[in-house]
Amino acid sequence: MNKIKKGLFWFILIQPFLDIYFFYVPPVTNIFPFSPSTIIRMIFLGILFLLFWRQKKGDLKVKFILSYSLLLVAYFIVHLQHIAHMYTLSPDTLAISVPGEIFYVIRMVVPLIVLLISSHISFNERDLQKIVYTLVGLISGSIVITNIFKVSLASYGGGWIHGSIFTWTSHQYSFYGLASKGLFYFANSISAIEVMLLPLLMYYVIKKISWLNITLIFTHFLALFMIGTKTASFGFILTMVMMLIIYLYFTFIKKELTFSIKVIASIILLLGLSVALLPISPTMNRSQSNEYVANTRESDKKSVKERDKELAEHVKTNGKETSVKERDKELAENVKTNGKETKVMKYIRKNYSKYSLEPRFVESNYSYRVDPNFWLDVMKWPLADRINYRKIETAMLNRVKKVSNNRLDDWLGIGYTRMNKIFNLERDFVSQWYSMGYIGVLLLIMPYVFILLWAIFQVLSSYQNKFTFKNVSYLVAIGLMLALSLYSGNVMDFLMDTILLAFFEGQLMKELASC
Repeated sequence: MNKIKKGLFWFILIQPFLDIYFFYVPPVTNIFPFSPSTIIRMIFLGILFLLFWRQKKGDLKVKFILSYSLLLVAYFIVHLQHIAHMYTLSPDTLAISVPGEIFYVIRMVVPLIVLLISSHISFNERDLQKIVYTLVGLISGSIVITNIFKVSLASYGGGWIHGSIFTWTSHQYSFYGLASKGLFYFANSISAIEVMLLPLLMYYVIKKISWLNITLIFTHFLALFMIGTKTASFGFILTMVMMLIIYLYFTFIKKELTFSIKVIASIILLLGLSVALLPISPTMNRSQSNEYVANTRESDKKSVKERDKELAEHVKTNGKETSVKERDKELAENVKTNGKETKVMKYIRKNYSKYSLEPRFVESNYSYRVDPNFWLDVMKWPLADRINYRKIETAMLNRVKKVSNNRLDDWLGIGYTRMNKIFNLERDFVSQWYSMGYIGVLLLIMPYVFILLWAIFQVLSSYQNKFTFKNVSYLVAIGLMLALSLYSGNVMDFLMDTILLAFFEGQLMKELASC
């Protein structure tokens, strides 16, 4: 069992190295059919699971595990059959990839295996502290260092940053050139991990104030603001306020902790620095830029009126406005032009930029050539909605489901690879509902929520033994990760996020079971 424990320990610590951006893009992905990071994780965890199964088979609820596995296989077969025969306006561009669907389900099962193993292996306080410290050092430390030396990838828009934290007050660059994610793959996913680690790190900071702890928490604070997402910046402030309240509760009410002016001073100082840094941070830079766009793009009322008048003409037939239903009925014939551009398509191509629509949405994600009627309707939206990426992402996916017109889409999904061709919606649980349906979400995502609810019940039902500062810190960390995944998305589909979530949730289960 000691080998499995060591293996899991190192498996968790190598996660930041496996989330390096360059493992997910060409030329690396031209060599491998899938990211080598994912392959390494699967091989490593596969070996761990085989060793674990051999040693712990007698202690596991084998019938439950086998029943779940059979249910998952049965669901996937039905899911695959459903999405393969789903009606779309463009069977070629919106086709699914069977290997991609299989690989996705396997990828979603990987962290559940981590959860299973972690919940049966007990790490002592010192080992868990090493894991938290190492993860914070690797992730936050690399983000801070690459930002200072301006060798960090930009959190938004791709490419490299142009300015470091020392240039935030100069107004020389927009948030595109300032928000930095180190060398990691995705800003939202790394933000969620950093916020989840914050309560765990604060648990050790509060337990013992030291120069190492202060250095780590300050580095963590800088990293969260450097990332430049609302999740990271506001997540830091919210979490610190929560941890201050929790500390005071366990000091004066539960009396588990002793009062320390150093702890109070440290938290207040970090909150003060947050308030001072926020107005000049990339997070606020982005918000101000979006407001500026919304206020200036349609300031010329005359040109806007002429533009909208021309749009109205293109959604009419013989002087009478055609209903959406009638237009959709004729759409299949209208797009069968052997590559020839229709009048409506030409209009959209020439004018969508006037409506502040994102080019990649209109040109490639859900092309106007496939469904011009959809984009004519979007062009009639208010500006605030047209520049709201999440609203358009949702509308594109809803449009595909509307065209399919099959109630089973809600239960079995439209397919992960099909959804990805359109857009990977930035709202977890909802995103998985589109791709895998209610049943897929229940089998692959909801276990994390059910375990959190079980843990909350356990802690509240045993105030003396289980309502401890450590357990509450873990509950806050796990709860924040799940809440942020719903708010910002791009968390539950990313293996580093779900593997770390599963590991710490498993440790909380083990802790509560042993109390």
